[in-house]
Amino acid sequence: MVSPRPLPMIRSSPPREATTVRPLPSLITSRFSVPTTFATRPAHLALPLPFGAAGALDPAASTASRVTTDAVAARSRPPESTGGFYGRASGGVPTPCISRAMELGFEEVLLFGGALLAAAAALSGVFRGTVLSVSVLSVGAGLLLAGTGVIEVSAEDDAVIYLIELALIVTLFSDGLLVERELLRLHWSAPVRALVVAMPLTLLFLALCAKLLFADLSWAEAFLLGAVLSPTDPVVTSAVVKTRGVPQSVRHTLNLESGLNDGLALPVVLFFIILASPGGDAGGEGLELLGEAGVGAVIGVALGVLAGRLTKHLPMGGISRRYDSIYALGVGLFAFGLAEVTFGNGFIAAFTCGIALAVAEHDIADDFEIFSENVSTILSVFTFFVFGALIVATGYGGTVGLLIVFTAFALLVARPLAVAISMLRVRLPGPHRAFIAWFGPKGVASMLFALLVLKSAVDERNLIFEVAAFVILASIIAHGLTDTVGARWIERKVRDG
Repeated sequence: MVSPRPLPMIRSSPPREATTVRPLPSLITSRFSVPTTFATRPAHLALPLPFGAAGALDPAASTASRVTTDAVAARSRPPESTGGFYGRASGGVPTPCISRAMELGFEEVLLFGGALLAAAAALSGVFRGTVLSVSVLSVGAGLLLAGTGVIEVSAEDDAVIYLIELALIVTLFSDGLLVERELLRLHWSAPVRALVVAMPLTLLFLALCAKLLFADLSWAEAFLLGAVLSPTDPVVTSAVVKTRGVPQSVRHTLNLESGLNDGLALPVVLFFIILASPGGDAGGEGLELLGEAGVGAVIGVALGVLAGRLTKHLPMGGISRRYDSIYALGVGLFAFGLAEVTFGNGFIAAFTCGIALAVAEHDIADDFEIFSENVSTILSVFTFFVFGALIVATGYGGTVGLLIVFTAFALLVARPLAVAISMLRVRLPGPHRAFIAWFGPKGVASMLFALLVLKSAVDERNLIFEVAAFVILASIIAHGLTDTVGARWIERKVRDG
């Protein structure tokens, strides 16, 4: 297998301990050659189990487990954070508000994970008729359990990156596969303008506001924050995209925008990380990163078309219908992996592979819808839960008023204004424009980008992560509360003419 080529000019922050572990396998994270320090098992899984070799309870091992867990918890606390789960003593040393979070083993993970999934499923019917959503429930559960000290999640855990990446890959591939094929040919102007005009304008507006409000940020860091928050989220957007009462043109625009802008934003985020890192020289890396987006698209389209045509030439009648969805998901994951280990953008590869596969083989797309919805929902529930816990763990050490102003600007001004400008010459009814302008939620992609910044050598990485985290939280809540209301509003507008 070809190993991804690292970018040596991106220097990560020095390790807190002498022990290092293998870098994360994804091309995204391996580019940073991150020498982060984890325990052998992720901290949130509580490390050594209190059992001896024969499986019997070992008091010594139990004591070691508690000591090791406390040590990992201490290493996981962001030293610059002054809020959240950890407070500060008079001497400025972080002190836990609660003595120790629960030591989570396999059984405890199943306990909380199973309860969360069951609750999300049980309440889904209730949410359908209200302004609540599964994403709001998941974030709230993470905030509650982490805030009360029941669990502890660290951004240093490799499992956090794995989970967020997998959720984004599956969602992007699913959205691509479920794109309405006729609309690709008939309605392309609005999605293209949203990607080419609205997203860069959103980045620019956010960067200017960040530089104005947060004096500690350099211009490169301000633009990095804008890049982190510029893409919209396909996970939150999918709730509206799958609502048939929303006009096709609106669903099509939101789906293509949220599907492609994550992959397009990634090279920009990496570029500004290079630019904002001490001694970083962006040089030709910007063009190289943009080139990866194009290569990813080519790989995705080629694999999608090939996989679709292959189904017509398989022996013994082809793929059994019950395995159509598994075949499709395997192709999407393969496209991501192939792009990542060569010279492509895996996220764009996954999305374009989904579109190409749907065009080449219609039946697979039709069979995949329910399967993908179930898989995406499971991953998004866990992702939003972990994100809620991460917000508690990092806290916020700046001025709350500035954070509120920036969050309000990001949600109420930057995105709506950028979309309004980009749609000036597009023939769309006013309510359609208004809905697209409002519904630009931040979510999984921005979570991943914020974690990449946190693991980089950017001086103000903690501030960027904290601000981004609260904007994402506010967006999940605001857009999660208004997706059903907004869908009903635009349905009524269309019906009334």
